Amino acid sequence: MTRPFLLIAILLISTHVFSQTIQDLQITKELNLVYSDTVNGKTYLGNYEPTGAISCNDSSYIISTIFSIDFPEQYDTTYLRTDFAKYYERSKLYSAKAHVSSGSVLKLNKDFNKIWEVTFKDKRVTHIISFDSSSFIIAGERIDLNVIWIAKINSNNANIIWMKEFKVGRSLSTCGLTYANGNFYILGETERIIPLKIQKDYGRTRIELFKESDMQSSLILLCVSKNGSLNWKKKIDPKRNYNYFGYNFISTNENHFILSSFTGFNKVKKKWVKDEALAFYTLNKKGKIKSKEVVDFNDMLYFDTSIVFTKTNLGSDTIKIYKLTNLGVDRTDSFSIFSERKDIRIESVLNTSKNYYLYGSMQVNNKDYLICSMTKDYQITECRKHDQPDYNNLVSLMETHDKELLIIGWCYKRNEQTGKLYKYMNLIKFKKFGT
Repeated sequence: MTRPFLLIAILLISTHVFSQTIQDLQITKELNLVYSDTVNGKTYLGNYEPTGAISCNDSSYIISTIFSIDFPEQYDTTYLRTDFAKYYERSKLYSAKAHVSSGSVLKLNKDFNKIWEVTFKDKRVTHIISFDSSSFIIAGERIDLNVIWIAKINSNNANIIWMKEFKVGRSLSTCGLTYANGNFYILGETERIIPLKIQKDYGRTRIELFKESDMQSSLILLCVSKNGSLNWKKKIDPKRNYNYFGYNFISTNENHFILSSFTGFNKVKKKWVKDEALAFYTLNKKGKIKSKEVVDFNDMLYFDTSIVFTKTNLGSDTIKIYKLTNLGVDRTDSFSIFSERKDIRIESVLNTSKNYYLYGSMQVNNKDYLICSMTKDYQITECRKHDQPDYNNLVSLMETHDKELLIIGWCYKRNEQTGKLYKYMNLIKFKKFGT
């Protein structure tokens, strides 16, 4: 299939394959942040999940989070029949502090001490990007899934400069936030209703009824101005009997790029046949589709001005790197990791002055943090890992003020008193490696 400006093809160039035993990170500092609350003198643990992070010019770090907490006593019905007033007061005390899901943004200094934290009740903070030297942008969805919201925050004192909400569909979720051409772009997922027509005959009377079909999801792109006004919204390739989910979203001055997974059904010879794959979209500035291709990559990354794809297979210890050019998609490297953990996932990339760092995970029963050093010509030189008994998820990687690297992720741990699992924030500072 030919693109208007690009032929998707796999061109093998300057490929080198080598294998090495993966080493551990050289950790210089590690910190865990736990979300808790106290009721009647008793401390309870909740979930504290980072969703993104940025660094500031003053050597501080700003982290977006989702948090939640509940209390077993909130559901205790011991006094429901015998002393309703006591039951009500007791239940109200716990329900007032319970959070099904809320969000926050916190600022840490260079030594990881908290400077401030601002919370957004009943609003998840799922994305964060830098804007200028004194502010940043966050976005997410309200927990009722009826609203996508975006806010501009002062990075010095956490004051909200503006906050806007957009009701652009139902069952909304946010899966991407970018800044380009003087506008903010939010990629979301929304469910849509396809009414089904039903005819019923009662004697000579025919009644036509309509009911909602199963919910089907599609992608939606929002363009928001610098002051938070909605310029336009555009549904991306809605298709009946299909569900689309956003994986990666990148915006440049000329185009938007979306890597999306989809699953659906096509009717072939009177039979419904399942169809699922990954789709790579190129959109113009206004969100109109310029091209769409079915691809076999796992993730899409942005390196300075280049789009790069990674490919890993379940049960394989190899990472393959492909670069998007005007001539096609060129494979530039293939790197094998000698490890028993063969479920590799690359999440994103960090650009430093000397090289790149791919980061993601390796998984058997838990997810191990995986960091790979890569040269400016896309050659992987070394990979290192960090594993521990808890289930881990690496969210962000950034360069520290003293030129080391910082992992921001979350881990599961079991509460020894209640036996319940909870998430805590995990920060790991380590020395650079590779060339």
